[in-house]
Amino acid sequence: GLSGSKNDKNKHESYKTILFEGFLAGKDPKIALSYFASFAARGDSVVITLFISLWITQYERNHGTSSEEATSQAGVISGVCQTVALVSAPVFGILADKIDKTLCQTIAACIATIGYMFLFFVQEPRGAPIYIAVCIVGIGEIGMIVSSQILIASSSPPDTRGAVSGFFSLAGSISVLISTKLGGYLFDEWKETAPFFLVGLYNGVVMIFGLILYLVLRRKQNTTTAPFV
Repeated sequence: GLSGSKNDKNKHESYKTILFEGFLAGKDPKIALSYFASFAARGDSVVITLFISLWITQYERNHGTSSEEATSQAGVISGVCQTVALVSAPVFGILADKIDKTLCQTIAACIATIGYMFLFFVQEPRGAPIYIAVCIVGIGEIGMIVSSQILIASSSPPDTRGAVSGFFSLAGSISVLISTKLGGYLFDEWKETAPFFLVGLYNGVVMIFGLILYLVLRRKQNTTTAPFV
């Protein structure tokens, strides 16, 4: 039947044990990369949702725009970002099937890093620069989400898949808490676009980690498949 001894055992494992299993699974570099990607992806989502609207609304009010118009403008720009993300989602699914999944994750992180750093340097939420920035951010944001989910699904060992998936989600939840608190502090104490710099750093770490991992794995593969002379 479907109810094997392994499933019965897992039912009696404590939350602490399952969490520890998920943590230990991170010894696999691909799983570790997916954990970092989950952290970055959830940080991306919360920052773009909260702080771009807050920045635009505050800016427009300070420049004499009514609250209704300011909210409307924030909605338009956020809508552009999410529309681009929606359209881009299938692209990363197809890309992950065509190329190495680690490379796909690295590409998504690279796009997200460029987008958030571009957004950080935008001087005001008006004109072409803000729209270009949020379009890149939208592509990078959804790319991080889709690529990280595909990577974790393909890398998880069957016997600890639940623990790995749980730790993957936990990493994202921790990012939501940290990014909300730290992003708000940076918004108040540094500059309005500082939260975008924060998540740009997240994605930059994933990009570097992913690139190094991809090159190392590719080199090992080439060494293994090289013909003997």
